[in-house]
Amino acid sequence: MNLGLMLFASAGFAAWVVTTVNRIHSQPLSNRILHIIRVWHDSLIFGYPLLLLFGTGLGEKGLLAGGKFTELSLLWQGLYALGWIGGVGTIGHAWAYLLTPPPRSRIRCEIRRMDVANELGFRPAGHGPYESLLKIPYNEVFRLEVATHEFALPGVPEEWDGLSILHLSDWHFSGTVALPYFEYVTKLCREMQPDLIVFT
Repeated sequence: MNLGLMLFASAGFAAWVVTTVNRIHSQPLSNRILHIIRVWHDSLIFGYPLLLLFGTGLGEKGLLAGGKFTELSLLWQGLYALGWIGGVGTIGHAWAYLLTPPPRSRIRCEIRRMDVANELGFRPAGHGPYESLLKIPYNEVFRLEVATHEFALPGVPEEWDGLSILHLSDWHFSGTVALPYFEYVTKLCREMQPDLIVFT
């Protein structure tokens, strides 16, 4: 039971960190500052569960040996509460997302998933800072999802009828994924012939 609560707190704390870092990345900051934030991000993600483990989990009175949360100091209880709140919030957000119906203005949704490595005939692996992640089994680094949504929006000028917008998200030119991947995706984008391209 205690182990489960520790893991839940760790997952919730990770949700806090990821959410905060995503917000920070939306600001016009330099690469140097973003790199420092990334180091903090990784350190907090891995450091929090280790802190809980060695600070409260191990030992004769540790939580993993049958200790009680009520016997922890207020500081430790606060750290756990922070993680649990993040975990509950994440579950609530996911539940709300699943229960929220699509907008009435959307008249069509088509989702296509493809493995770019299969399409190319080889794995477009590069030599970036996260190269080791490519060796993890069943990772989806080279998988691409293309979602096509069609909307009928009231009050839109007639000149905008048929306007197509291509939204490209999370293009990480870190070197981990090699150039052929991006060339393939760019080729697909050109074939779509959108009126407007948005990068986020």
